[in-house]
Amino acid sequence: MRIPICRRFLGASVLALVPAIGGAQPLATTPPPAGAKAAAPKVPAATRPPKPESAARDLVVELRERAAPQQGAGEASAPAAYVVSTLPADGGVPVQQVRVQSGEKAVLRLVHSTPMQWMLSGQQATNNLAVGGATAAQNSAGITQAITTVEAGHTLVVTPHWAGTGRPVRVDVQWQSDTVAERTGAELPATTRRQFSTTVRMPLQQWVTIATRGATPSAGSYSSAGAMEPLRALQLRVSLP
Repeated sequence: MRIPICRRFLGASVLALVPAIGGAQPLATTPPPAGAKAAAPKVPAATRPPKPESAARDLVVELRERAAPQQGAGEASAPAAYVVSTLPADGGVPVQQVRVQSGEKAVLRLVHSTPMQWMLSGQQATNNLAVGGATAAQNSAGITQAITTVEAGHTLVVTPHWAGTGRPVRVDVQWQSDTVAERTGAELPATTRRQFSTTVRMPLQQWVTIATRGATPSAGSYSSAGAMEPLRALQLRVSLP
């Protein structure tokens, strides 16, 4: 037995194993295709920010006009003045309703139209008559009349903003009021226009008075003027459909 032969055999075996161990490479991975976007990491549902409840939520906006209480709010006592009127006690103005998205604009109108007749033009003519030496004058007049419509009422532009459950509604309000004075002659009555804009905060599902018009009759008075322009309240309500 020769030791050198064994050494050469063992040496060759060791040298043959070294490239196999040292040259080992990690498994190759397939690169993503060109232009592909990396997938976003998944976020657990518990850590995701809540979606705003009011996003793209529809709201119902209602407008009405009612007789304002003569005493303090909630009191049912009779008014101090005595008013005679052929109109309904509440005015009979129906509720106006519109559906609008939160943050968008809606227009509501309460208008009363009254036809009125007025003199457009007038002409006067004189005819002279002669009979057997006697003369006479005959006067005649012609009147042209026209009918026009006079409108009085309110125009309300509202933009509601709702932040979600438990929050009040913020409403941007633009209000316009047209009133007609009492007619005293053949001419058309004068009209008056008032405008204002404001921002109010109000709870859902509740009527809120945003403006009043008219006047409260004085205590102890007896007049028909109070029936023509009683104290009235313009009320607004915002609710969920």
